[in-house]
Amino acid sequence: MKSIKNKGLVAFCYQASNLLEKFSLGLAGLIFMVTVSNVIFAVFTRYLLETSFIWTDELARYTLTYFVMIASNAALKSGDHMTIDIAHKYFPDLLNTIFKWLRRIICITVYFFLTIKGIEIAWNAWNTTTLGLNIPRAIPLLSIPIGMLLMLIQYLLMQILEETTDKPINQETTSVSKSK
Repeated sequence: MKSIKNKGLVAFCYQASNLLEKFSLGLAGLIFMVTVSNVIFAVFTRYLLETSFIWTDELARYTLTYFVMIASNAALKSGDHMTIDIAHKYFPDLLNTIFKWLRRIICITVYFFLTIKGIEIAWNAWNTTTLGLNIPRAIPLLSIPIGMLLMLIQYLLMQILEETTDKPINQETTSVSKSK
């Protein structure tokens, strides 16, 4: 059983993690409402008014992408991402610790790489515009680095909390202990 090493750090990480989750869920919910309203409007105009707007299709795709990328942060916090943890109970503790640190390194590297590469790609797309909405292509492309940055921050906070307390942070860390 670990003792809490730094209560101030733990309190900050816990509050920041919860605030980030609530912010992500609220923003994702708002974006989802925009997406649904847009689709209803598109169906109404197409089938009842017999006209269509090209921008409704683009708006639906872009808002859905933002919704998924922002909501993935909350899914990470609650442990709703897919994990493979069946092998944990068959390996010794030392090997599980190595796998845990390897997983951490891979996750942080992927989140960081996708954030940086996503910013780079979006930066290069400022000069072109979308067909329907006539906005810079960078705006829809920014959904990837925004989502990955949120996930990187959430993941770092969760790992700090996991290392400084004896409590598992999400489903991924509790599923092993529940199966034993």
